[in-house]
Amino acid sequence: MGKINFDRFIARNGLVPLSELETSPYKPVGFSWGKAQSLIATSELAVDDFFLNPGNPLKTYCYYRGSVYIEFASLDNDISSLKKRIIEMENQLNNAVANHDFARFLNIIDVRLAADLFMEVFSFIPDQEKYPLFEQLLNDNQYCQKIFSPEFIKRASLYKNVTESLPLADDKGFVKIFSNSSEPLEV
Repeated sequence: MGKINFDRFIARNGLVPLSELETSPYKPVGFSWGKAQSLIATSELAVDDFFLNPGNPLKTYCYYRGSVYIEFASLDNDISSLKKRIIEMENQLNNAVANHDFARFLNIIDVRLAADLFMEVFSFIPDQEKYPLFEQLLNDNQYCQKIFSPEFIKRASLYKNVTESLPLADDKGFVKIFSNSSEPLEV
């Protein structure tokens, strides 16, 4: 995920980096930055990818990097299995993108990431799939209506009637045709 969307997601969800918890009013009772660093280093994960989510009292911690967002209850109990879950999720996401299965990609990620990630991968999605995926997200995901800008909604709406046989037309209804043949095209 791009740096701008990454920062917006953190701000929108009120996530607090673990490295800032020692001086934060959200610091959980018993939290020790040194102990947290040690546990995370042992798992060979990056400390900068761990946050406190004060808005979720049941799963107060989370791992967030790119397209992976996983919430968990404590650093002590869950950190050992977290790396395996992260690798598994990354593999599933990579396979979905490699196979151009963007519907699956959007089903795997956390719903709060869907709008930002959809906008990031939008240009890679086949034209005939762009609007149906956009419409599905807009209707089924409560976060998308707040995150999609009017400009992006307008851009996605251009693909409303696009099919494999009917490509995207410009605002005057014309379609660009490219040919590497020296023979004239009949239209």
